[in-house]
Amino acid sequence: MKKGNLFAYVACLWLAVTDHSAEASSATKCNCRSWVNKTLAAVKKVPMRKARALIIASLATSCNAVPADLKAASRLRAKSKHAQALATAAAKILGPACSVSDPSGPATTVPADCERTGPEPANENVKADMRASDYLVFLALAKLWREQGIVSETSQRLLDTFELSAALWGEEQRHARLPSRKQP
Repeated sequence: MKKGNLFAYVACLWLAVTDHSAEASSATKCNCRSWVNKTLAAVKKVPMRKARALIIASLATSCNAVPADLKAASRLRAKSKHAQALATAAAKILGPACSVSDPSGPATTVPADCERTGPEPANENVKADMRASDYLVFLALAKLWREQGIVSETSQRLLDTFELSAALWGEEQRHARLPSRKQP
């Protein structure tokens, strides 16, 4: 364990032991901060276009603040069901205004009422390249972290990485579906 991580771990343990009024909340915060740090460290070791998949896969073993539905959806391997399961689980976190009919479609199809629940995307081009299910996961994670009080520079960096990676992946998927054009 690195020195910085050890310090954070000891600080979390101390907080959980001394803060009896909010033991569950303190334990959840520590658990989530640890998961965010571990996931961000792993993400730094892969190409940006693969970070999205790594972050989604890591949700399966994420912190206590992440609902079981989202954890279960992140474990699915069938591509046909994966986007729908992620979108459904994220919509449960965000509320009924966040349901989408085509989770594999562009994030621009996410209802405007849902977008007000979380951070704005970096720009419209990034949002246009993301799939709706990825955008809902992005919004859901941001909401969970706000509610749990674990918003930090590290958690924001993980969200930013997810957003960029999801946009790159979505762009690659869209170009792969386009008919190839031959140059004259």
